[in-house]
Amino acid sequence: MAKSAGKRGRKAPPRVRRKALAPSKSDAILLKQQLAEARAQQAATAEILRAMAGAQTDAESVFKTIARNAVQLCGAVYCNVLRYDGEILHLGGFHGFKPKFIRRLRARYPMRPDNVQLSGRVILSKAAVHIPDALADKYYDKAYARVGGFRRMLAVPMMRDGNPRGVIVVAWAEAGAVPQEQANLLKTFADQAVIAIENVRLFNETKEALERQTATAEILGVIASSPADVRPVFNAILQSAVSLCGAEIAAVFPYDGKLVHLGATHNWSKEALKYFSGVYPSPPSEALMSGRTILGKSIVTLADAATDAHYDPDSAATGHWRRMLGVPMLREGRPLGALVVCWREPGETPQRQVDLLQTFADQAVIAIENVRLFNETKEALAQQTATAEILRVIGGSMTDAQPVFDAIVRSCQTLFKDSGVALRLVRDGGLHVLAKSGEFEQVVPIDRSSAVASCVLDGRIIHLPDLEKALTEFPRIKNLGLKHGYCSGMYTPLLRGGTAIGAIGVLRREVGAFDSKEMALLNTFADQAVIAIENVRLFRETQEALERQTATAEILKVIASSPSDVQPVFDAIAGSAMRLIGGSSASVYQVFGEMLHLAALTSTNPAGDERLRNLFPMPFVKNTLFNSVISSGTPLVRTDTETDPATSPAARE
Repeated sequence: MAKSAGKRGRKAPPRVRRKALAPSKSDAILLKQQLAEARAQQAATAEILRAMAGAQTDAESVFKTIARNAVQLCGAVYCNVLRYDGEILHLGGFHGFKPKFIRRLRARYPMRPDNVQLSGRVILSKAAVHIPDALADKYYDKAYARVGGFRRMLAVPMMRDGNPRGVIVVAWAEAGAVPQEQANLLKTFADQAVIAIENVRLFNETKEALERQTATAEILGVIASSPADVRPVFNAILQSAVSLCGAEIAAVFPYDGKLVHLGATHNWSKEALKYFSGVYPSPPSEALMSGRTILGKSIVTLADAATDAHYDPDSAATGHWRRMLGVPMLREGRPLGALVVCWREPGETPQRQVDLLQTFADQAVIAIENVRLFNETKEALAQQTATAEILRVIGGSMTDAQPVFDAIVRSCQTLFKDSGVALRLVRDGGLHVLAKSGEFEQVVPIDRSSAVASCVLDGRIIHLPDLEKALTEFPRIKNLGLKHGYCSGMYTPLLRGGTAIGAIGVLRREVGAFDSKEMALLNTFADQAVIAIENVRLFRETQEALERQTATAEILKVIASSPSDVQPVFDAIAGSAMRLIGGSSASVYQVFGEMLHLAALTSTNPAGDERLRNLFPMPFVKNTLFNSVISSGTPLVRTDTETDPATSPAARE
């Protein structure tokens, strides 16, 4: 600055006008060639984006499109796109291979990554790897290179959250280095391949969630419509389990405490039915999946029953099954039976199938308990009617658990004569009443001063035959029960994943203990309340996932249909953001140098929109909100710009 000031007053040297030089013929040819390459790359990108938009269930078509364009644009011999599942490399899509080489390729994959194959090196290093000459490489299979007719190779990883999801391998006939522009192009293709994989994963997860939700609703409907017979529920569970797990064979084995019974089967051969009719009923045995599951009270998986040292070989041979999965049906830690699903081929069982079968086993337990209550006595019949009513409400109230809570309280009021009932959930650090019959405090602190809070803290039933005698341990009973004329009570926790999220309390106006049937009934209502909460959560998560997937697909379609103009994409992103997040406005900004430009705006306030647009472009360094986001590269949340001291006056206005 000082040096510049010192030169003030001097006469500026005269400007020398230079005659513009016309581009040479070679420069024109080069520019034309570069323009053609840019257009080819743009066309390839657009083609890949179109393939992505149309490949919701399988990314293979995207891989093939990438492979073909990589070979054409890079002047390569072949391109191979491989998918990595965390352990194994799988063939995805390829282009340029000769039939002889394709046979060798299919014989080698799927495989675990190693240094012999270039794809394995990339997975292990999580970085791009270049081999100038495969015939001179220390580790590479030279016979493989000779058959394929290639020398120079480049492989680029497809990374997601720091982990490899696959590899793109390109090979050329001659040895040498790879031009940087080709390496950059393959990196772009790898990023697009990752998007395709994620799209397929999200679509499949959403589809699976919908299928599980549908199956759950159907089974609950069968439970509600079959209060006196558990067999229709078993049949519905087996049909859903086989369908959603891709299995062939399934069965339910009830357990009465001494003997295991063959309750219901799906897709068993006549030979198997005849054989196992002679095996069951019998005490649980480690040699059979049903017995092993019941004795262990835990999930059991067999990759291959035919080679398991403890499994009965005759059973596996007669049933024609290899891979097996058994899930216990537990009620308060006591086994009521086992749900077993089988496949005809050996293999490992994915965790999602284990979780799904666990859900079905829990539903089978509900069905067994409902029928037991129904068939025990006339009183049990009344209880079962109440249970069925609540289940019907659950089946018809997938988006709101409140009708289920109200139905539970009504049923408790009917079955527990002359009683007050309150269903509470943990919210904002207290136990809030969501449904009630009688007089209760609306909010109870979660501490040891009350029985209902202790029920939640311990995750256990608290039984108080005489409230007066419990005053020393739970002093708040004076206001919660005695104040309103109640003399005895029972509290049952609402357990989700072993954690109490609320409780149901029943208070009676006479002193006396609740019997085991009443305790079991209230526990069933608690389970149903949790099912209702979980149903609503799953439904909303599925709905949100569908909305996100739809928004992603819409934006990808806009990208594919607008390869030369980014504005429609910005508009689509702003519209989707406001719709999905539920805000009153959404805007997209671009930074050019130190200036911030408003690229897209969607809102419910047209008058405010015009004022906002007039503020841009602006220097983002002078605005604390944008400067913080752009400088740090991290999200910024402000809960109230009016009161936040970090909000500048301009931003607040």
